[in-house]
Amino acid sequence: MTNRRGRVLRLAAMALLAGLLLLLGGCKSLPLHRQRWVVVETQHFRVMSTLGSERADQLATDLELFRSGVEFAVGRKIPPPAVKPRVMAFDERGLVRPFMLYGDKGYFLPTLAGPRLVLRAAGDWEEDSTQSQRSAYARYLIRESLGRAPLWFESGVGHFASTMERRGRGVLVGRPRDDYMEALKQRKAVSLAETLNMTSLVDAAETRRLVFESRAWALVHYSKIGSRKRRGLVPLDRFVSELAGGASPRGAVRAAFGADAEELADAVSEYVERDEIAGVFVSHEPGRVIPRKRTELSHAEGLGELAQLALDLARPDVALTFYEYAQVLEPGGPRWIAGTARAEAQQGSWDLASEHAAEALRRAPENAEIQRTAAHVAFARAQASEAGSEQATWLEHAASHLRRSRELDAANPETHALLADVLAASGVDLKEGFESLAAARRLLPASLELDVVAAALLRASGDADAARLRLTDAISRTESESTDARARAALSELGSR
Repeated sequence: MTNRRGRVLRLAAMALLAGLLLLLGGCKSLPLHRQRWVVVETQHFRVMSTLGSERADQLATDLELFRSGVEFAVGRKIPPPAVKPRVMAFDERGLVRPFMLYGDKGYFLPTLAGPRLVLRAAGDWEEDSTQSQRSAYARYLIRESLGRAPLWFESGVGHFASTMERRGRGVLVGRPRDDYMEALKQRKAVSLAETLNMTSLVDAAETRRLVFESRAWALVHYSKIGSRKRRGLVPLDRFVSELAGGASPRGAVRAAFGADAEELADAVSEYVERDEIAGVFVSHEPGRVIPRKRTELSHAEGLGELAQLALDLARPDVALTFYEYAQVLEPGGPRWIAGTARAEAQQGSWDLASEHAAEALRRAPENAEIQRTAAHVAFARAQASEAGSEQATWLEHAASHLRRSRELDAANPETHALLADVLAASGVDLKEGFESLAAARRLLPASLELDVVAAALLRASGDADAARLRLTDAISRTESESTDARARAALSELGSR
């Protein structure tokens, strides 16, 4: 284990540095390692916040309103998630910002353990959530509700929802997007045939992607707000109804719009040129109370959540810092030792990682999280090893830990997904790998990260074409740079045809 005296001295130095940086930055907030966490849990979200109970309650309400707005856009109720999104709201304003991503105050972070929504600048949902964060989460909800809808629909509805804002006891949905309006006006004819048939954006340049997104957004806006009802439903809702009933995308378009692509393009073009696009108010259900449960995280658990977020962002140095803080509060805590091992594995410090993983297992062998973390360490070491007996041994260790973790807790999607990934890498027990993938998919039906795992299994089973289709679809839908990078790397390994 790390020398305790040295660790305490290092943490004291980090605390002093954090205090000095806060003074220099003129920020009045506490350093992250001193902020305390409250938890508000609703039917659809687990909100963890350092901003106080009242603001955590408001964030939970805003998220439920946003979800209702997406349901309005989709035209149907979205089933409750098997795994609730983990929402983290905290204050890291100042010169040290270890959890910044893309330079944004908020971001959507999909993982194999479930999605994260992060707000890191002490603001509320209205202030700190970004259009890209809202769009990515709205698209996640669409996949939870409808599976893989046509690309134009998922993109268009996601961006339609991205400008949503709270208004009293409801939300204003569908406010214009200036970037899309400008793109559409520069191309007077909004030809939608290509948009309706688009299935891949893998090789799309930025300009081409912008044109596709703006056309999809305009079609959704027109068919949700700007057109007349057909058989009692606005066209977009009719499209969803037909699609859910088993119609093909092309048949659903015909049934919804009663027009061919050229006629539809003319109608959408005229709608855009009128320059009268506006949002619509969606009221919260009168008298509806959002049930919620309030709890608190221990100080050490809050630090552990920050460390896990750092691991999800592949920032092991940051994770180690917060795990060390947690171990000062709870010396010898097996979860923090295990997390330290995973961070060290991300750094490539294999001897330390193996030592700490073994120590955590000795302290808590019947803990599913620690078994899973030991598997992460073994799998990372296998991936860093050359093919051969050493790699096979580490893969066997990883699979063994994951099977034990699954016995202890079968409700964690990461356990199933990681086991599928490990078995794909080993090339053995592929039937069990596909079964594990299916178990993960039941818990995370909207996950594009699981498509990358699926592609690995398909490749291992000899079906390169199906693997290529999975990866192409994931790249075309994801708004996550890390998922895009992993899928593109896998696609490159498959080779292009």
